[in-house]
Amino acid sequence: MIELVPATAELVGQKAGLKNLPCLRAICGVEDGRMVGIAGTYLRDDGLIAFVEVDPWVWQHKRVVVKAAAKFFEWARSTGLPVHAMADEAPASRRFLEHYGFKCLFGNIYEWHP
Repeated sequence: MIELVPATAELVGQKAGLKNLPCLRAICGVEDGRMVGIAGTYLRDDGLIAFVEVDPWVWQHKRVVVKAAAKFFEWARSTGLPVHAMADEAPASRRFLEHYGFKCLFGNIYEWHP
């Protein structure tokens, strides 16, 4: 069973490329002590940048994805800052962002306002 927990340095260290990411806030999906996904934001001059890195099979666990998204938007609303995200190549990525109210600015760059 996937458990949602606040990100820690130890968990973030399990994903290559995330070790030096200045996280403002993040939540991790953990199963059997192993991080299977992370979602969060980090601060930039013009707002928050959203990131998600999830093992592909995790998307099948819709209840966990919805709970993590709810947590994410709770944090994002509390900041009052716009959130920017970049959709990846998968068509589901754009659908996911648009479902949660992100608007396409150009290309694969999206923005959400609280």
